[in-house]
Amino acid sequence: MLDSGPLVARPIDPRQRRLHRTLYAGIAILILAGIAWMIAIQAQSLDGTITPGELAKNLGQDPYNIVVIDTRSPDAFRESHIPFAMNFPVEQLGRRLGELSAVQDRQVAVVDEDASRAKKGITILGQAGFRSVVILDGGLPAWRAAHKPLTP
Repeated sequence: MLDSGPLVARPIDPRQRRLHRTLYAGIAILILAGIAWMIAIQAQSLDGTITPGELAKNLGQDPYNIVVIDTRSPDAFRESHIPFAMNFPVEQLGRRLGELSAVQDRQVAVVDEDASRAKKGITILGQAGFRSVVILDGGLPAWRAAHKPLTP
């Protein structure tokens, strides 16, 4: 065995120490900014809107896509509706919340012909604990005007 003698602490250059502290502080700031950005994306306000184009882009059966809740009457829904939409008339929404428990943590878009009915649906869902609920900007009339697909 070689004896290298006692360990002697090397002096640390103060400039290098400042550089390291600055780098660590920068990394911490970037991490915190990333976390804040992720939280901002996840926690949308309950009175947010989504455009017909954004909604059309995110339609589908994929579990990460937006859940569309149509708050019109069953007859109006049967005539035509946005593809993959579920019909929960606003008058029944409060009593049927149990049927939506599986999608409570996903983003939900509420659509209707009448903005006041859609806003009522948003209020009901928000009070029930849905975290990310938006309304279709302009409602179904805007969807039709944008020539987006409807399912008969």
